[in-house]
Amino acid sequence: MTITFAIFAMMVFVLVDLALIPESRIQNLGRVKWILVVIFLPLLGSIFWLTMGREYGRPVAATSSDSPHSGETLVTSDTSETPAEPSQLAAEAEYFQKQEMIRELERKLRERKQLP
Repeated sequence: MTITFAIFAMMVFVLVDLALIPESRIQNLGRVKWILVVIFLPLLGSIFWLTMGREYGRPVAATSSDSPHSGETLVTSDTSETPAEPSQLAAEAEYFQKQEMIRELERKLRERKQLP
């Protein structure tokens, strides 16, 4: 009886966690699939979710009541970088610059078409 209650309590905890966690922190399966795993396999599904399905250590948003700017959100983040991150950021910056150039050229093309 006590073990059944413990399994049920853990399943409820995991389902609430699944419902509230952002989609970006869910790994290996989607939210709906994880919910089905936890419902149909309460003990194993809960253990699997807590060990393999949830990403830990991501930035957590917290509001500061001591801040002079009320309503601001503080975000803590890990400042360590992997060697691939700077090159990935450079590639993303280049991509967005090209997209902006394309939008500008499209705007100029539309202006030319409107002039006689």
